Amino acid sequence: MSRKRRRQVASFHGIEIKIQRSYVHFNELKRDFDRRTKGDAYRFVPEIKDNGAKHIFRADHPPADSDDWGLLAGDCVHNLRSAFDHLAWQLVTSNGGQPGPTTSFPIWSRRPTRHIPFVRSANPLRVAGGIAPKALSMIEAVQPYKGTGPGSMGQILRHLADLEILDKHKQFITTTSVVGRANTTGQTVISNPSIQNMRMKFTEKPIKHDQVVAIAFYDPPLPQPDPNLRFTPAITLGRGMPLSGETLEGVLWAIWQRTSTYLTTFKEFFPNYPN
Repeated sequence: MSRKRRRQVASFHGIEIKIQRSYVHFNELKRDFDRRTKGDAYRFVPEIKDNGAKHIFRADHPPADSDDWGLLAGDCVHNLRSAFDHLAWQLVTSNGGQPGPTTSFPIWSRRPTRHIPFVRSANPLRVAGGIAPKALSMIEAVQPYKGTGPGSMGQILRHLADLEILDKHKQFITTTSVVGRANTTGQTVISNPSIQNMRMKFTEKPIKHDQVVAIAFYDPPLPQPDPNLRFTPAITLGRGMPLSGETLEGVLWAIWQRTSTYLTTFKEFFPNYPN
């Protein structure tokens, strides 16, 4: 006597907890680095030139970069990418289909053609197992091949996919840099080029001992160092990484914020999802 297979009920819960777990890793990374920067771990010694017209700042025995930063960043990215594949699985279930090992959320940089092996549909973009046409349209609308302009969802997905693929095969390379931010008494945190009578040039080099990280130009000259000047280090993506030189916190936050918002737009396919 055969047993009738019980129909699975689609759920958004697994997607939601993966989004939340991704944020836990992001927040842990941020808190770990904030603990360093709030102390005196990073010191920068000025060398005064041209009678105070130019102050050259060098790093003074900074702490070593932590391997944990790359691990936490990779975990953050992996959980987000997994949330997308989990969404694909649940969308198939929601549509009454049977998801399988090849069911995944597509992120394609090139527009697919009908010549892709095993794809016979007139619209080759598909999710194995079949999903509702509206859901497929929502997925196709954000594909990188639709556009990767600054701030576009296509760009965000391309960054997510590139970082996740790299993390699966290589170490996530991060480094600490001063990336164009400093502050002094009475002034808010600044970006290039100047505050009052000072113009700051940041080298954006990794913070290593004796490395020049910034040069300040004063007019009129300032014969003594400004005792209130502070630099703001940041973790950046290292050489050979996608988005090399960008701040890790900024990249991860942009990806997390945009993708988590996008994922929740599929709630209409999950009747039990809380509004």
